[in-house]
Amino acid sequence: MAKPLPGSSFELYAQAMLDHWLGKQVSVEFERDDGYADRSDIAGYFAPPSDWFAVEREAMREARGRVLDIGCGPGRHALHLQKRGLRVVGIDASATQVALARIRGLREVYQASVWRLPKGLGVFDTVILMGNNLGLPGDLPEIQAIYAHHVLRGLASFEEVPPDLEEMRRRHEAMLAAARARLI
Repeated sequence: MAKPLPGSSFELYAQAMLDHWLGKQVSVEFERDDGYADRSDIAGYFAPPSDWFAVEREAMREARGRVLDIGCGPGRHALHLQKRGLRVVGIDASATQVALARIRGLREVYQASVWRLPKGLGVFDTVILMGNNLGLPGDLPEIQAIYAHHVLRGLASFEEVPPDLEEMRRRHEAMLAAARARLI
């Protein structure tokens, strides 16, 4: 499995979340390739459902049965669903995020990627991919097909027309080239 490199934006973000959970003052700034910079609200990853976006709350209401949370991070959505009585499995590429989710109470969480799931996980009734996880699957033709399906038929999307494969490649390459994050 490809693991995030120490110092990569994925691990910097994971470290920021751990530091926040430990009570430290943390701010993370992201910069896109076009120069746009913004600070990420780390506290939002620990916020109660009442503080979530409406689309997140709606997605949680729709979850049924056994749930796979892809890119679970510190477990915000997975823990909410677990408290509702659902059996939730979280996966994240970051060992730091997995440890944080486990410490926070997520019963079943693994360091894994969507293209290398732990053996024996079984079947899921609901799969959630919340937040900025578009690049996780790694197979752009597959993710483009999945994304297109959900843009056209899903519960919620930020787009009305699904991007074609070339546009998905352009976005993915731009995201990888501009993956600049720093703790400030």
